[in-house]
Amino acid sequence: MAMAMQRHRRALKNFCLAFSCGAAWAALSWPQSASAQAPTLPPLPQSISEQARAQLSAVPPAPDGPPLTIVQMRAFADQFQLAWSAKQKLRYPVTVADETLGGVPVRIISPSHGSTEGKKVLLDLHGGGFQLDSGSLTENVPIAAITGIPVIAVRYRLSPENPFPAAVNDALAVYRVLLKSHAPRDIAVYGTSAGAVLGPELIARLLAERLPVPAALGVFSGDADLARSGDSAQLFPFKMGSLNLAAVMAAYAGTTSLKDPAISPLYGNLKGFPPTLCITSGRDFLMSATANLCRALELQGVSATTIVFDGLPHAFWTYIDAPETDDAFKLMANFLVVRLGFKESSVTVERASSAGSVSEPTADLATRCEALKGEQLPDTTIMVAQAVPAGPFQSAFMPIAAQVPAHCRVEGRISPEPGSDIRFEVWMPMSGWNGRLYGSGNGGFGGAISYSPGPVEAVQHGAAGVSTDTGHSVSSASAAEDGSWAQGHPERLKDYGYRAVHLATKGAQALVLAYYGKRAEHSYFASCSNGGREGLMEAERYPEDYDGILAGAPAYDWTGVAADFVWNSKALHEAGAAIPISKVPSIQRAVREACSVTRGFVHDPPSCKFDPTVLLCKSADSDFCLTAPQVSALKKIYSGPRDSKGTSIYPGFSASGAEVGVPPGNGWDGWMLAPVGGDSHQERYPREMLKYFVTALKTDVEHFDFDHDYAALKAELGPILDATDPDLTAFGARGGKLILWHGWADPGLPPQHTIDYFKKVRATIGVKKADRTMRLFMVPGVQHCLGGPGPNDFSQFVAPAQPADPHTEMTAALEQWVEAGIAPDSIIATHTPNTIELNPQPATPDNAELICAYPKIAVSTHGDFAAPSSFRCKAPAAVGRQ
Repeated sequence: MAMAMQRHRRALKNFCLAFSCGAAWAALSWPQSASAQAPTLPPLPQSISEQARAQLSAVPPAPDGPPLTIVQMRAFADQFQLAWSAKQKLRYPVTVADETLGGVPVRIISPSHGSTEGKKVLLDLHGGGFQLDSGSLTENVPIAAITGIPVIAVRYRLSPENPFPAAVNDALAVYRVLLKSHAPRDIAVYGTSAGAVLGPELIARLLAERLPVPAALGVFSGDADLARSGDSAQLFPFKMGSLNLAAVMAAYAGTTSLKDPAISPLYGNLKGFPPTLCITSGRDFLMSATANLCRALELQGVSATTIVFDGLPHAFWTYIDAPETDDAFKLMANFLVVRLGFKESSVTVERASSAGSVSEPTADLATRCEALKGEQLPDTTIMVAQAVPAGPFQSAFMPIAAQVPAHCRVEGRISPEPGSDIRFEVWMPMSGWNGRLYGSGNGGFGGAISYSPGPVEAVQHGAAGVSTDTGHSVSSASAAEDGSWAQGHPERLKDYGYRAVHLATKGAQALVLAYYGKRAEHSYFASCSNGGREGLMEAERYPEDYDGILAGAPAYDWTGVAADFVWNSKALHEAGAAIPISKVPSIQRAVREACSVTRGFVHDPPSCKFDPTVLLCKSADSDFCLTAPQVSALKKIYSGPRDSKGTSIYPGFSASGAEVGVPPGNGWDGWMLAPVGGDSHQERYPREMLKYFVTALKTDVEHFDFDHDYAALKAELGPILDATDPDLTAFGARGGKLILWHGWADPGLPPQHTIDYFKKVRATIGVKKADRTMRLFMVPGVQHCLGGPGPNDFSQFVAPAQPADPHTEMTAALEQWVEAGIAPDSIIATHTPNTIELNPQPATPDNAELICAYPKIAVSTHGDFAAPSSFRCKAPAAVGRQ
């Protein structure tokens, strides 16, 4: 089972790759762009920085598969902006406010240290291929901080729904409002990519309507001739979903001729344009277009400066963490402030730069860290022990870089038997250690150290962190569902099943003692999916490893999960039974109509009595109904696998009212149902297990016999992979605390099975002992480990930020239970559209909900859905009496 965060990041990475380097909203493409855009290009030049080369060279080929829809691309664009701008703010402190000017939504990005000159203002037109917002935040956070001038980012209407001139009209409406409070000489306009097309169009419109032009124009990788693509557009092919450059321009233009000077100012008179700065780069598909515009401006007597960065892709400054990005933002900022009447200010540039400066660890701590290279641990080789200064960190499995404090990083290998090669890493903060150790788990079949969520957040929040690759290595996130590593290697299967996390934990505890001179006061483990299974395996087999374990959506019964996946796949493979992803919205709509829905999802799925027969097509098949074979398949998915006598083997899935993936692919689309020409997660996992994991059982998904093969599968793999032992006596006896949680809208693992484990523990060790050791939280509207329309954010993966809040952070609640003896009976979870960030969102009446420890549920004391404070946790029987 792929851990949600890793799987979502893979989806985000694939989304970015699909845009290649020609994306007009390259803020989403990050380092993938350069190699994806033109495979025949020579190697990246040595003239660019090592950071840029490393990020761009690490890009795998763009994946095959159907292009994402515009809705999916917009969703990912929004998530990426939130995540990337959060990282930018660590270096460039700003405040952001959403407002409306002239009837147009805008974002106002203001420098936190105060405006340098209150009369000045910058107007930004963001990128995004005219079809999404890829820059109203990320293009402007550095500019506002460096210049000391507030930025008004116009959130103009998008095409293809709103073709030209809708976006220009919106920009003009905001500009007119600014003219009421600012002199034209105090306004500068700039934009990136699509925004650098809209900028010249806005100036042309001002000249046509005889309005005063601003003091400056910034064209940062733009175009003013939409009718003709330049040479660079041929060298670096553009792709946006299924659209090429001509198709995107046509969608934006609508019925307007691409040679109309209003949409392509290069066909008109440019003499009235303000001084212009053009910035582009050597592997930018709009390099020719940007250079052509600035050359034309100079020929018509307009002051225009063109700067070309060598070897870098389109709009690189919006997604590459490298010195060139710093240089680009400084050049932009200096041009704008000079044209607004300031002298070039080294103070503002230095202030922004110093905010991101690194701090070197002290010599004593560095020496102590490097001495760990000689530490002798059982069956272990310490390969690297180094003092790492504060600064950005990024791995191939992380979508964006993370700022981490100075820490001691140790890399080791453990070989408990021949053929076993368990790699692990331990990160320990150089200062401010809070005495805690946090272990993090792995999604899918493992194969990579989980840095984030994991050691990254641990050291950010004052704890030491440990993670392992589970005994084998994969090259990419997509390979996490490949099981070939296990074929002929029973030692690797044991490492993955139970041994790697345990041995890495023991190694981490020993290294913490050696480095700090004292043991960790408390050890915690937090993870989800297969990582949740790892957490339960620790509690059951190695109860002394961790004081507190947070296990989300645990795939603890791997053999049962495999059988469930086989059942669903076989049901959907029957003649005419395959349900296309395009029908998922209709299924979701029908569930919501049949069940009690609040805030767009079912809060109590067990009470939902949904009969899929209501979707049976009355006439022709369409995306709004199901055929009879599809209805039959859906009923089987809800019922769960059974043998030939009808005996239930494993729980089925819930009708949750949140079947559509948020983010895309995180729901039934991707997990349960296969995209055209591909297969689903639920098809891949059992296929790999039956092919590579088992030796005695000779079958595949299509021929799996639930009367005989399930027992054989469980007999061979259960002792290695399954964490189904409900006897937590030893874990509880030493004071161990376990918090289970599961999203009711999980399309990857049936939520009911986690409830079943909870009940089995209570029946095995007794209710009183279980209550002293274990809690379960069922979270409505949350999909596999994260995402979904429900309250999906409650610090469910990582060490909590300090000071911790046990009322809103589940890991903080776990710490409070372990360290203060206060058991969590409820938590306030929030909804966030940004599933990349791992920090809880501030709770508001609109985004927060009270989540109660099972079996209690939240009941409103006001009779409506309001703030969490208006809810109380009550047992279902008490609820029924009201």
